[in-house]
Amino acid sequence: LKRSSLPTRPTHIAVLPTSLALAMAEEEEGNWDNTCEEWLISEGYCYAAGLAQLEDGAFYAAAPVKDEAGWGSIHKEDHEEAILQDDMSEKKMTVNEATCLKTVADTGKAPPEGLWLGGVKYTVTQYDAKF
Repeated sequence: LKRSSLPTRPTHIAVLPTSLALAMAEEEEGNWDNTCEEWLISEGYCYAAGLAQLEDGAFYAAAPVKDEAGWGSIHKEDHEEAILQDDMSEKKMTVNEATCLKTVADTGKAPPEGLWLGGVKYTVTQYDAKF
């Protein structure tokens, strides 16, 4: 996933399917937050990482762990956004980020309101259902 804006830090958030997370857990001890931190954040690949349930798209782990910074980067409670429509008008829509993530996981495409994580809109640039 790539951020819509151009930050000065790494521009990727890792959202891993549960099957890959289970493989990671076999190698690591500790909680899921720490596993995300070690495998993805400490290597400098991502500025945030999380594990979400495939069933509903809800996150259950986040990194960086310190001060729960990962949660601020990957999750925001339901929020209203002005979404640009095909006719260039804007429509106010309620964004449920877990539902957005589940839609992307199920279809490979963002829902009409887009893919939002941590209150930031992202663009789906690649999707591989076999991953």
